Amino acid sequence: MATISPLYEQTRESKVEMWTCSCRAEKRGYAALVEDVGVGALGWSKKNFFFGGNRVVKIRLQQQRGLSTELLRYKGPIHCARMIVREEGILGLWAGAAPTVMRNGTNQAAMFTAKNAFDTMLWKKHEGDGKVLQPWQSMISGFLAGTAGPICTGPFDVVKTRLMAQSKSGGELKYRGMFHAIATIHAEEGLRALWKGLIPRLMRIPPGQAIMWAVADQITGFYERTYLTNAPL
Repeated sequence: MATISPLYEQTRESKVEMWTCSCRAEKRGYAALVEDVGVGALGWSKKNFFFGGNRVVKIRLQQQRGLSTELLRYKGPIHCARMIVREEGILGLWAGAAPTVMRNGTNQAAMFTAKNAFDTMLWKKHEGDGKVLQPWQSMISGFLAGTAGPICTGPFDVVKTRLMAQSKSGGELKYRGMFHAIATIHAEEGLRALWKGLIPRLMRIPPGQAIMWAVADQITGFYERTYLTNAPL
């Protein structure tokens, strides 16, 4: 029997979740928007519980300079994880969990709301009306909606990375938590520092959202034409 890769399964679940949240937001307005933030936060809390340690290890390894293993603090993923647990405790593997959950919950709400808004403004498309956008229309709406997430979640993304990257090597941790990190970065580097890395994120996320929505809208349109427009009142 053919097996489904974890990456494919995660992508499929994300598309189903995005379509479901989008329909709810259109039908129930702000109530669904608040619910989407909660659902997104809870969903990413679960994922962060299982995979948060991988992200911390990845960032610690990425920020090391040089190629000589003798000069590197962390010799590999397993050695890195052991060092983090030894110096910072088991919870060190989940550093940055709070801003990660906030970033992804806020990102979902911003993206779904923006996508529906651009569909309505640009193409007069409403959820459940049976109208199917052309792929190029979906790509434009998806691209524009994809910019909303990084702009709204910039501070959470910066704080997440700072919390994951810091270590106790020879001293205390600089940032004690999400709110302390936000206040410290703002005081020492200014407000704009909370959106560092925004341009690379805008170069990565909106193009991916454009492609994803071009596919998702075709699937959603097929469902609406087949089941919703012909459904008895």
